[in-house]
Amino acid sequence: MFQLPLADNSVDIVYTCQAIEPNNGHEEEILRELYRVTNEYLILLEPAYDLADEKARRRMEYHGYVQNLYGAAKELGFNIETWELYGMNGNPLNPVGMMIIRKNAGLDVVDKLCCPITKTPLKKIGNAYFSKDSLLAYPIVNDVACLTASHAIVATKMEEYS
Repeated sequence: MFQLPLADNSVDIVYTCQAIEPNNGHEEEILRELYRVTNEYLILLEPAYDLADEKARRRMEYHGYVQNLYGAAKELGFNIETWELYGMNGNPLNPVGMMIIRKNAGLDVVDKLCCPITKTPLKKIGNAYFSKDSLLAYPIVNDVACLTASHAIVATKMEEYS
């Protein structure tokens, strides 16, 4: 969630369901990255610390759940259309909030994949994706692109072999 290999505004609707949950203290960083790739709506079903009672808050603190999702989204100036308790929840000690953020960039992005480090376009060459701007290649293993920073390979001569 911190270095998505997707171009800016490349996904019309980004949706999470308790995926941000165990990242207390990283709310702003995660929201920035999710918002960056969002084109129209960012929909979050995540812990609602600020809407929870004291017992649920203590449990969230104990587990390291996010506590400032709404505050971080407000601080970032996002257009929050909805922030409320989500009605379907099996555990009253883990209240889930639904936040709908409208971005409405309205862009049509053709090249959706990008280098997760530099956010520059990727080109498929053989069994790898390559960024000519960063000179980094990302292997494709068993038809799965390994598009994380830890899989980056410096490949200064990659285009010579295409």
